[in-house]
Amino acid sequence: MNSTLKTLTVLASGSVAALAVSSGASAITLVQTQTFQFDPDGQGGIIEIPTLWQRSASVGQYAPGGLVRVEVELSGTATSSLTAEATTTADAFILNPSRLGASISTSSTLIPDLNVDVLPVGDIPGLPVQIPGGTTQEITDVSGADQDLQVFTSGLGVFEGGGTFDINLLAIGSSTLTTGGGNLDTSQTTVAGAELIVRYFVEDEIVDPMDVPEPGMLLGLATIAGAGFMSRRRKS
Repeated sequence: MNSTLKTLTVLASGSVAALAVSSGASAITLVQTQTFQFDPDGQGGIIEIPTLWQRSASVGQYAPGGLVRVEVELSGTATSSLTAEATTTADAFILNPSRLGASISTSSTLIPDLNVDVLPVGDIPGLPVQIPGGTTQEITDVSGADQDLQVFTSGLGVFEGGGTFDINLLAIGSSTLTTGGGNLDTSQTTVAGAELIVRYFVEDEIVDPMDVPEPGMLLGLATIAGAGFMSRRRKS
């Protein structure tokens, strides 16, 4: 299957709520979100691709600078099927625990400490599964999903500037099978998809409500100022 990596970059509007407020002096605000998904049909969402696959997301740096927080989030899905054959006349078994899915990992030469990995695996249903000797069984639609988030609050210079940097993704089929009989031959097929999101946050100054005079006080100050002006006019 041919696939392309679709990149969506959304600039947060001024109405975005602050993520956190510290002592009424400043707020951490989301200013940019970049989303990368495998979307060969242009329909959006995560599209699952047969493993093994490797892809690269080109992430834009934040040109204005001043970042105080960066989030890198990875979501993954996987759907697997298993062909299991009892290769002799004796029965074979698939026992609990047995799981199928994928392992999806990230890496970046610019960010050596990037560590966002997911393991979207699902449990094989109906365990134990008994496979009569000399027969083959198909186990299908074993699905799973997983999500991971890494937050950076220091060393953010690598995310700032006018260029781009790559985050590489690698998806490998994964299985954990517990079998019995010693005569079981299996073949696994797995498709996996991933969505990568990078969020940039800056710190904004905010006004402490305690420092803003109440409307009545503002009116009183205006009245006093007006009286002083009239007084000076009379003396002239």
